[in-house]
Amino acid sequence: MRRTDKEISDRRQKDEIIRGSLVCRVAMAKDNAPYVVSMSFGYDGAAIYLHAAPRTAVRVKG
Repeated sequence: MRRTDKEISDRRQKDEIIRGSLVCRVAMAKDNAPYVVSMSFGYDGAAIYLHAAPRTAVRVKG
């Protein structure tokens, strides 16, 4: 992490932030151009599950 003064290292605080969120934003790049997608998600305390409809998905060749 570039800004260690902004880092949240406490697991309970991270869980509280995640559980209090309605959407998450995922940053990616396509053709060397960055973009951000807001996504619905689920969280079970151990993993984050992202949801997207197939017709709205952005496919990135890798």
